[in-house]
Amino acid sequence: MTQFKESEYVYVNNNPVEVLNFSGGELQVRIPQEYLWHGESEITAYLKSPWAIMEMLLTVDAMKRALSVDRLDRLVIPYFPYARQDRVCAPGEALSAKVMADLINGLGFHTVVIFEPHSPVSPALLNNCEVYTIMNVEGSDHFDSYDYLIAPDAGAEKRVAAIAQWTGKDMLVATKVRNTKTGAITRTELHSDADLTGKRVAIIDDICDGGATFVALAALLKLRGAARVDLWVSHGIFSKGIGALRPAVDGIYYFNTLNQQPGEGWDYLIANQPTKGE
Repeated sequence: MTQFKESEYVYVNNNPVEVLNFSGGELQVRIPQEYLWHGESEITAYLKSPWAIMEMLLTVDAMKRALSVDRLDRLVIPYFPYARQDRVCAPGEALSAKVMADLINGLGFHTVVIFEPHSPVSPALLNNCEVYTIMNVEGSDHFDSYDYLIAPDAGAEKRVAAIAQWTGKDMLVATKVRNTKTGAITRTELHSDADLTGKRVAIIDDICDGGATFVALAALLKLRGAARVDLWVSHGIFSKGIGALRPAVDGIYYFNTLNQQPGEGWDYLIANQPTKGE
């Protein structure tokens, strides 16, 4: 007989809900009564799959019914899905970021928290949105050992500039050149003649998916003399595995915005995330 089990994706007041997977593919959720109390209603959802999104929707309904309320206090989404699909590139495509935002807005939370959004589009589309950044959850001393902070492309420049100002570090900016037909990165350019010989540098960005951008940039930085190249990303998808970043990248730091479980091949999982009270 199919049994309820603890969810990997959705938490109520910091406790996992219980989920049941039916053979036909449908889900059901159940919130243990000891996790429910009036006066505080927070849901944290690690939305790294369509199933996780469905679990969140069912949990919101279950919680509203259990508490007999129309609105809940706070929804924390450490990784906001579809944020990279924040524009329509060709006729016939969906504006996926807006679809996801409309879904969240329809749930009627008093506050929605997201962490390091890909662009300003997602928070602009969300109602009652609070944006947390690395500067909300980490101390600047983590960057003390670096000589330079590196923005891997123009999209990351504003984010890295804010961190550079916060830490008092110098920033360098790179760009990636792609083949317009295939989308493949053909080369990476660093827009600085700074002497990197023996220097420790940190590449900073919001997402690492496959990691080709970072591998190419790290190789260039080492060719320029860098002694150590670390990667700091907010959301570590690592679709090709951590090993795909070796040997160009020496250390990899990322947050548990996708509820990752560290194991063999994982580098430095940083537990901090935007939760109530931080």
